[in-house]
Amino acid sequence: MKKIEQVFREILYQAIEKNNQVLKQSELAKKLGFSLSTINLAVKKLERMNAVKISKMNFRVINQKKILYLWASIRNPEKDITYKTRVEMPVKEIEKNLPDKPFRKKTKENKQKNFYVQSTAQKPAVSPFLESHLPSPQHTPFLAEGQSAGQLLQSSP
Repeated sequence: MKKIEQVFREILYQAIEKNNQVLKQSELAKKLGFSLSTINLAVKKLERMNAVKISKMNFRVINQKKILYLWASIRNPEKDITYKTRVEMPVKEIEKNLPDKPFRKKTKENKQKNFYVQSTAQKPAVSPFLESHLPSPQHTPFLAEGQSAGQLLQSSP
């Protein structure tokens, strides 16, 4: 992800998730580890689109959607993908061979135990073909809470 994309992402995170509409360029620069000029360049672009209003000591987010649209228009998600795979099987057959519990994100507890996937006591039987085509647990995309493996596979290219 480019630096300017990371700045837009942080501004959106603060505005949407933290409900913090007033931000300081110096705080963003410190948090992201970027120079003040990089932050200023990004904020100036947003000001030209009337997405933010710059004051003497800070800037205020006026329109989150405009920031999101600008970020989406310059973003290249292909570069953010670290691993992808394709399995030539019907989704229902793939789901049938997956474990019952969804994959979980890394936690401190899981790191200490040196495992990344919650598994059942007994490993489900997986066909050799499927096993050879499934990625290793270190490279397996994580499922969101309530998301099925079929939804994950349908959303990936």
